[in-house]
Amino acid sequence: MNIMDKIEETIDKYGRQLIGVFPDAKSRDPVNEAFSYTIGNADKGLPELLFIGSYREAVGCMLDSLSSEMIDRGRPFKDGEFVDIGGKHPVYVCKASDSVKDKFMAQATNYNGYDYDAMQVVSPDLDGKFPWEPGCAKPFANVKIHRAALSPGDIAAGPVEASDKPEFDRILGYRENNRDRCACMVCGKHPGA
Repeated sequence: MNIMDKIEETIDKYGRQLIGVFPDAKSRDPVNEAFSYTIGNADKGLPELLFIGSYREAVGCMLDSLSSEMIDRGRPFKDGEFVDIGGKHPVYVCKASDSVKDKFMAQATNYNGYDYDAMQVVSPDLDGKFPWEPGCAKPFANVKIHRAALSPGDIAAGPVEASDKPEFDRILGYRENNRDRCACMVCGKHPGA
């Protein structure tokens, strides 16, 4: 049985395959060479998910949970959505550039071809700060965001370039102004709390 047969068998049995890749021992950038991703979401018309910064079992559980949440919703996450997965802080999900299909998601690309969407899941540090926010702790601060090009009206977050600053301020302003109904690291609340 070859690897694609094993992937198909796992998807048939569990709904998706999770792949974790660890960095080479001599890696110059071990944070960005450790990653995990899904295969099988595209069969349901949903994006495959990519997490950069770890390949550990907990990341697989998180990707599995996020995939199940998309299936339950019947739609993908919104580009730039903060998703509460039950931890202290939500994760951030954004449309990923097509470059991740070759650079990170080789088996998903082998399985799906290039005709699938991918979203990157970004975790905050233990204090709730994301890689693009000042004061984000390492190794979280070192995670590269492979964001797809923005369309007008998209919420921008990620590494902040001077041209992105107004969009970045807009998302931070939204979080600050909606503390009473959000479940984010700004307010520290969860729905029903």
